[in-house]
Amino acid sequence: MIQCDRKINRRILIIDDTESIHQDFCKALQGDPDDMDLAAEEAELFGESEANNRPNITYQVDSAMQGRDGLSKVIAAVDEGQPYAVAFVDMRMPPGWDGVQTISRLWEKDPNLQVVICTAYSDYSWEQIIERLGMSDRMLILKKPFDPAEVAQLALALTEKWSVTHQANNMVRTLEKLVEDRTNELRHAATHDNLTGLANRTRIESCLIKAITDYQATRHKYAVMFMDLDRFKIINDSLGHKIGDALLKEIANRITIVIERMMQSTHRDCTMTPGRIGGDEFVLMVQYSGDHQRIMEIAAQMLAEIRKPYNLSGRECHTTTSIGVTFGEFDYDDPLDVLRDADAAMYRAKSDGKDQCVCFDQSVHEAYMDRLMLEEELRIAVEDHSATMHYQPIVDLRDGRILGFEALVRWHHARLGFISPVRFIPIAEETGLIVPLGKQIFTMAVKQLVAWQKQFNLPLTMNINLSKRQVIEPDLVNWIAHLLKEEKPIAGTVKIEVTESVIMDAPDLIAPTLHQLRQLNMPICMDDFGTGHSSLHCLNRFPIDVLKIDRAFINNMSIQRDYSAVVFAILTLAQNMNVQVVAEGLETEDQLAQLQALDCDAAQGWYFARDLNVMDATALLEKGASMAVDLSVIRRAG
Repeated sequence: MIQCDRKINRRILIIDDTESIHQDFCKALQGDPDDMDLAAEEAELFGESEANNRPNITYQVDSAMQGRDGLSKVIAAVDEGQPYAVAFVDMRMPPGWDGVQTISRLWEKDPNLQVVICTAYSDYSWEQIIERLGMSDRMLILKKPFDPAEVAQLALALTEKWSVTHQANNMVRTLEKLVEDRTNELRHAATHDNLTGLANRTRIESCLIKAITDYQATRHKYAVMFMDLDRFKIINDSLGHKIGDALLKEIANRITIVIERMMQSTHRDCTMTPGRIGGDEFVLMVQYSGDHQRIMEIAAQMLAEIRKPYNLSGRECHTTTSIGVTFGEFDYDDPLDVLRDADAAMYRAKSDGKDQCVCFDQSVHEAYMDRLMLEEELRIAVEDHSATMHYQPIVDLRDGRILGFEALVRWHHARLGFISPVRFIPIAEETGLIVPLGKQIFTMAVKQLVAWQKQFNLPLTMNINLSKRQVIEPDLVNWIAHLLKEEKPIAGTVKIEVTESVIMDAPDLIAPTLHQLRQLNMPICMDDFGTGHSSLHCLNRFPIDVLKIDRAFINNMSIQRDYSAVVFAILTLAQNMNVQVVAEGLETEDQLAQLQALDCDAAQGWYFARDLNVMDATALLEKGASMAVDLSVIRRAG
């Protein structure tokens, strides 16, 4: 709120070359002692209050005998921040400046000064005065000889007017400053990210337009880095949005640190504009001279700086970034095309293993366009429920019984043919399509399990994979509980598979969900065991019922004794913890013999059967899953 200062400026300057005139002004403004005594007696005689007859106003009156002297006083008053409100100026003051000259000079130094021209006659007509000084509401005329009441009324009115005008001007200036500040805030908000203070997409695109124009005119080189954090969603969901926001701000700070460090040393001639264009996506536009290696040096510094650990609210966090780079030499016309290609290169960096930098080229473009096409086709497939299920048997290595199956999704596209899960599952996870697709998979697998259990009267099991994105869905447990209640599979026969990397990426987020699933009487299987870190440690933290040894260990058992020793250690540990073990990727009779010798519980792999469609899997069960069959029978059937 704007506060109004009602203090009245009562400073008055009298400029006149006659001493008696100054005395008359003083009497009119400050009062004659004799007149004041007479007024008091009159008030007493008539029983009136003296305060009702004369306003209690005190003026500060200064005098000047000549125009130059008056100008000096006005200048001093302005410099001291105590300007005069009113000046009474005589028109004739020989031998110095006349009134018009004086007023003109006074207004040059103090344009807010209210002026009263005092004259009995004038060397100027009113028209001439206006011609010299201009039409103004700051100038009045007082004819001599004047009545003291006229002077008093002019002084009262003009000092009030000056003060009100001054206050209004202050309010206007304050409002203008508020408007200016708010306009600057809005302009900054329109071009900068609110969380990090970096440039936003709008500003980045504007800078890119200029860079493109500069390159086309002068061949001044530019490059764009597209940086996307690895594992940010896991951190954000497991530790909370407050920690996630703190991480984004720290990332922005580290990007700024790298820029300042590079521009103070090897990249002084570069212009760098960092920005955040959404979520965990950051951009750096660089105008530079020289070769591409200079840009790759910046990227290397970014990777190293972001890779360092973070301390956020007392918690140590780790993340990396994948960087895609494109260069102005591709002759872009549209900034959106620049960002698109840098984004495409970033996706290549992610698919190649993350925490690295990839430069855009034609192969990246083709892969990116192929990915966009595949993403759109996958979206249609999910909407149309086009995915189908295959099942790979899991076999008891002691007697050859089929214990159950692992459910595996398959996608046959009408035009593209068979599309490997290796291609479409990562896209489904990145886009979130894995959530509806995962529910379709889960539903089909449970329904098929129930059908087999009824058909063969066996407690067959079904292993169903859950991705990281699925596990962190808030409604996952309730949805699965509802499905189990609807379909009624035999208790404990629906098993959940999660990879070791999913568990270790966000243990605090994953653990509660796994415990809730376990409470639904669903055994938990750790898939790809042995490929990650802290595997043994997490066995005590999570409700793990089954370990699935990664196929890499099984494939190399017969080749390198070290792998056989690792498998033996895993089996020994599992037996001591009363955890079952399933070997994945069993392909040869030698591998089977070693696993049986090590007393492994079960296995799956091409030695027994590839993944089978419903008809073939049913046929396999019909051939003897209801009794202890010879392993060779199962092998031939697959």
